[in-house]
Amino acid sequence: MATRNKFYKAIFLNYSGSEFKSQYWYRIDQIINKRAFISASDPKLATELQDADALFLKPVGDKINKEFIDEAPKLRYIGMMGTGVGGIDTAYCKSKKIVVTNIKDYATEGVAEITFGMIFDQIREIERAKKEARRGDYTGATFKGFEIKGKNFGVIGLGHIGSRVAEIAKSFGANVRYWSRNRKTDEEVSLGIEYLDINKLLSTSDFITLNLAYVPETRNFLDDERVRLIKKNAILVNTSPMELIDFKALVKRLNKNDMIFMFDHSDELETKQLDLLKKYLNCIIHLPIGFTTEEATVTKQGIFLENIESFLLGSPNNVVNFDFRIIKAPLTGPGYEPMTLVERDQWLRTNLRPYKKRDYKQILDQDRRVYPTAKPVTQTTINTWYERNPEFGMVYEIGSKIVGTCAVVPLNKQSWRELVEGKLLESDLDKKTIFDNLNDKEIALHFYHVEKLLLTEKFYSRILLDLNKIVENLGKSNPKLRIIGSSSFCTSSLGLDLFQDRFNYQEKGYISTEHILSKGRKLYIIDAKAQGQRKLEERLNNGFAYHHRCKMLVLYPDDFSLIWSYLKN
Repeated sequence: MATRNKFYKAIFLNYSGSEFKSQYWYRIDQIINKRAFISASDPKLATELQDADALFLKPVGDKINKEFIDEAPKLRYIGMMGTGVGGIDTAYCKSKKIVVTNIKDYATEGVAEITFGMIFDQIREIERAKKEARRGDYTGATFKGFEIKGKNFGVIGLGHIGSRVAEIAKSFGANVRYWSRNRKTDEEVSLGIEYLDINKLLSTSDFITLNLAYVPETRNFLDDERVRLIKKNAILVNTSPMELIDFKALVKRLNKNDMIFMFDHSDELETKQLDLLKKYLNCIIHLPIGFTTEEATVTKQGIFLENIESFLLGSPNNVVNFDFRIIKAPLTGPGYEPMTLVERDQWLRTNLRPYKKRDYKQILDQDRRVYPTAKPVTQTTINTWYERNPEFGMVYEIGSKIVGTCAVVPLNKQSWRELVEGKLLESDLDKKTIFDNLNDKEIALHFYHVEKLLLTEKFYSRILLDLNKIVENLGKSNPKLRIIGSSSFCTSSLGLDLFQDRFNYQEKGYISTEHILSKGRKLYIIDAKAQGQRKLEERLNNGFAYHHRCKMLVLYPDDFSLIWSYLKN
């Protein structure tokens, strides 16, 4: 039986029992009645979770999502024996009052040092040299190499590990530059390093180390465009989770054999991914041993136990209380202020109403901030969308306060096809393109605007349930009505995260060539097709920061997506 100072049952997911020394297991047994060691693939896992009130994880890429958490109704604590918590739905844990803790900064030295071990092993052919010596060849006549001194060394992410990597690289005489979400002028002075725009760093660095935490916002941080920017013959070292890199883009670049990629999170990849990477001589696969030093292991085990004990005493340490999914990304801009409603009574008080004309200006002003196009949607245009079906313009309020909005444009088949093929712009969507329930048997749902509660699960679930009711109501007088697809033209990182990463919308035929750049607090659009690639490069060389490419994302009824769990055809 669980007590305030003791867990009833703890699931040790993918643990073998050899992770701790005996004195630590003794401490664990004082605060846990029952230990259960089980793998994530074990069919008995769901049964074991039913009465578990604690879950302990290793940093091996387990996905602790809503469905997993719902299998453990008594769960009150999740302890990560590592740093990364990108695989845990922290927002849902927060809504369920489940405390999540992790271990930070325990392996800074170990990971930073092994980064250079990997680099030296490559640039000085140390592995081959040992083999030659074992065979009795001591000449070294066939060996070549090059030095770090004088080379451009790029560090992506200037946290504790990134800062230490930069410091070591500087001590070797490298020209160290860095990119981090927040510029760190104190470190620039103390370490003697330079801040660069991410694209310039990638295109000019001889060595690049990736030192970012994996959270939903950093998924595929090195996407296809950024991978292509990496300097020819550069060495990219990733000691962070592989989710930071677009796998297909990486394979495409490795196939050119004009760069070297090294990584150590090999235990988190699928077998088929590892088998593919093994084929490339310019891809060096290492074991995840950066954090396995004696010093780091002792520190990690101690903090892990202290986290558990402090939770049971009512004062938890190292709590992960940051909702990564509603982080203010660079492209949210003024007016986009994500907020979270986690209390049930708040949701019961949330009312849905259709758009009113007074809402249009605010919505359009905010959209222009994140997508400053020369051909914007106007108030006249948006009014046309909801003349026939006003219920598709959705506003959520608590009292008189707006807590969320969603603008869905109901389109007929022909106009939707033209939109997703790039033949129509959103600003071209006039009355004749809008779905007519009296004459049309097919409807497409285009998401134009989602705001405020964009990435909280309860909000998008609420939107989809309400949207399904709207379509069902149309079907009462139009029984043959069916949804032929959905789309969204995503111009912000939040939109891409929601529709591409969470709902599995994909680019299909049309590939937008519009890119979002910024200078200061202002955003700009460069159309590489209309204005030329050179114009884009000129801007990037003149102080503009690159964010991402706009994408027309599409979903068909046969595509796998959470969307179709809510919208019924």
